[in-house]
Amino acid sequence: MSDYRLKFTAALLSSTMFAAAGPAFAQEDTGTDIQAAPTDEIVVRGAYIPDEKRVTSEITSLLDSQDFETSGDADIASALTRITGIAVADDKFAVVRGLNDRYSNTLLNGALVSSPEPLRRAVPMDLFPTSIIGSATVQKTYAPEFGLDFGGGVIALETVALPDSRFLEIGVSGKINSSTTLRDGLLYNGGGDSDYSGFDDGRRNLPEALEPVFADTKIDSSVDPAVRQGIATGLADWTDFVVQKGELEPSGGFSIEAGDRFDLSPDFSLGVIAALAHDNEWSNKEGVRRNIRLGANGIETRDDYARFSTEQNINQSALLQVGADILDNHTVTATGMLARASLKEARTLQGFNASEGRNIRIDNTEWYERQVWLGQLRGEHIFPALNNASIDWRASYSEAMRDAPYNRQLFYEEGVNPGTGEQVFRYRGRTDGNLTEFSKVEDDSTDVGIDGVLPVTVFDRDVELKAGWGYYEKNRDTFLRQYRFSGTVPSYLLFSRIDSIYSPENVQAGLFDIVEVGGVLFPDNFRGLLEIDSGYVGVDAQLTDYIRIAAGGRYEQSIQVVDTFNVGEVSGIEGGSTITDFDSAIESEYFLPALTLTWNPLENTQLRLAYSQTIARPQFRETAFSIFQNTETDATFRGNPYLTNSEFENFDARLEYYFSRGQFVTLGAFYKKIDNPIEEFNISLGETFASSFLNAPSADLYGLEFEFEKTLPVNEWLEGWFGFTNPWLESKSWNFKTNYTWTQSEVSADGEIRIALPSAGEPALDVVDAASFIVDGRNLQGLSENLFNIQLGYEDDEAMSRATLLVNFTGERIRATENLSSNLPAILEEPPITLDFVYSRDFLAWGGDYTVGFQVDNILDDDYEASQSDGATSIIVDQYDIGRTFSVSLKRRF
Repeated sequence: MSDYRLKFTAALLSSTMFAAAGPAFAQEDTGTDIQAAPTDEIVVRGAYIPDEKRVTSEITSLLDSQDFETSGDADIASALTRITGIAVADDKFAVVRGLNDRYSNTLLNGALVSSPEPLRRAVPMDLFPTSIIGSATVQKTYAPEFGLDFGGGVIALETVALPDSRFLEIGVSGKINSSTTLRDGLLYNGGGDSDYSGFDDGRRNLPEALEPVFADTKIDSSVDPAVRQGIATGLADWTDFVVQKGELEPSGGFSIEAGDRFDLSPDFSLGVIAALAHDNEWSNKEGVRRNIRLGANGIETRDDYARFSTEQNINQSALLQVGADILDNHTVTATGMLARASLKEARTLQGFNASEGRNIRIDNTEWYERQVWLGQLRGEHIFPALNNASIDWRASYSEAMRDAPYNRQLFYEEGVNPGTGEQVFRYRGRTDGNLTEFSKVEDDSTDVGIDGVLPVTVFDRDVELKAGWGYYEKNRDTFLRQYRFSGTVPSYLLFSRIDSIYSPENVQAGLFDIVEVGGVLFPDNFRGLLEIDSGYVGVDAQLTDYIRIAAGGRYEQSIQVVDTFNVGEVSGIEGGSTITDFDSAIESEYFLPALTLTWNPLENTQLRLAYSQTIARPQFRETAFSIFQNTETDATFRGNPYLTNSEFENFDARLEYYFSRGQFVTLGAFYKKIDNPIEEFNISLGETFASSFLNAPSADLYGLEFEFEKTLPVNEWLEGWFGFTNPWLESKSWNFKTNYTWTQSEVSADGEIRIALPSAGEPALDVVDAASFIVDGRNLQGLSENLFNIQLGYEDDEAMSRATLLVNFTGERIRATENLSSNLPAILEEPPITLDFVYSRDFLAWGGDYTVGFQVDNILDDDYEASQSDGATSIIVDQYDIGRTFSVSLKRRF
């Protein structure tokens, strides 16, 4: 860790402890109905018992619309960083208590959601704008109502609630970034002017000659030459993919939300809400990217590039929700939701390449469309005649897609221009100097279930009996097609633009042919299936006036299969089919327990103790023996079909003390014993490095969590510190929130691991000593030892204004683990420290109700950095600037 980060960590710890140990102020009158804090759903027993139908007996953390407004977070990914024990990787994926995203699941209105990410099952949280999400709950201790695939936790999203009355809200926003706005960026036409909408205008459609053979024919010498020439001619139009420099404009977006309620009779009401949002954001990333090699004295830089890229992110979301309230006890809701993100990027790497022995330049143009849509019907029913028994049911279908057409890569090398005599970059001129790639992921899931609660009285004690059933099916198809123009480029064309080199005229003149690459040692495509049948039982009982117990168990029977195949081959996976012939097959059957004990010895103090057993299934991509590239880091991945489920024992304890409603201090501890944790490790693929996956023998994870939240009227603060008050300050208050999580883990190298090696036909199984791959006792991949959040807010009820200063610190973590057999060190990343400021104010003007907002992100101008070290030498392998972002927004309510 750098000196700068060490000093900042010490400052954060000092400020946290100072706030928690500040002057003692008089407690407010709490009455008899302490409710859940805005950031933590808490069941307080004894004299303070809230409505048990709306709260959970487990340890959870909650963010709602008020929290989103206070922090100014535009999407759920950034909002989750404010929660105790939560970090976010790649600006998208939640890491709960140091366990990376593969160990967490995402629910939307109770249903599992499909993911458009090719390398992950986890749903990217940046797809969900806070404008359509009413609350985000992170459940950290297991309850049998959730699936057994529960390593770190469950992130439960709920869409905005149906309105009580008619409303319309329109908002606009704009932002500038110090590293991007009005600066030069890399631009290309791509899909034309329609790219601003996030949709291609058709220019990225398959060429007419390629479309009929794209799905089932590999383009090689066996294909008719006339057909190959037609395909090559169609792919040779590079006009829209020529990269040029241009000034980048400010970013911005808009949102519209509307709703109404119709009381059709005393016993029947309809509610409807609709929301639409669009955001267009530009960002430059300038830094370095390096590859290492093993030298005589340890690691050394192999390839050393300056990296510059320009990204255009276009995010859209739409929500339509209709609900019916019947007899005040029955609600049926239909929800349709679409979340979409398109990324257009131009990227160049320029520097020394060891294989070439010279300076080269690599240019990439990329377009990615990610989309998730969900259709859901759900019901909530309460039966007063049966002691308020309840039944909740759901039926959901979701689809996710990631489409990446016409992603292109070009290689240039230094040469002397014969016309000018200047040393410039010229096109490489070989078959391996160009690549045109098409890839796609299609993922769909079906989730149906029913949950019932029956309240009864046993020996004058309240008891809730719970039971439920669920079925989940997930299908994923992914493919990759790669083409190169073959043939030597004539010397007179080497210094020309790429659209002049690979032009339709030159293809038709017979200078170039087209060839498909890939699928030699590793299949390019896979199909995956996961089916889960489940059921659970549980009891939630008030044993004494001050002790509550929640206990239960969940049964799951599952089948997970992955089949890899090349173009022209057909995968045989069908729902319910035999699995003996597939590359990877995991059948499992579990019945696992969960127990939570809550003790409330005092009216404002509560202790929770929890124990559970859960699992974590490997992701499809991790078990598919094929090659894929991570577009975030340009890293290459290869799956391992010999992975198995990870199994967890979870222990939790938390002590909670309440000052008053929504104001508290908590101290928690947790421990997890993990068998067969899944880890990503470095491997060699020829002269380049890549990653694969393995089951480490075991791991222990443990940590502490601290939270403190206090709202303090300014007059009380003045009186406590200085002994006086001011009537003018009656409407003003300070709000302070801080949390800190310390986490440690130890991965054991005591045992054997199973890895996959290339071979003819099926991949070969190699069983090796874990100590030859893993450093015994090191941290789990993705774990940060320290996580901090601090929010200092000032609110003026009379002026209707709010100002908040927010700090987020995520400590160093492993991006990819070491490989001792190749002496390759782990890649360590240091996420940026973020210091943000958010201000908003409501006002009345011109007959309307308005909110104006101002926000500054990354005030410290910290950047992203990843490195590898062998102890003696440390090499930065990935680094780029983020810049400061200044945002303004305006909303009008009707």
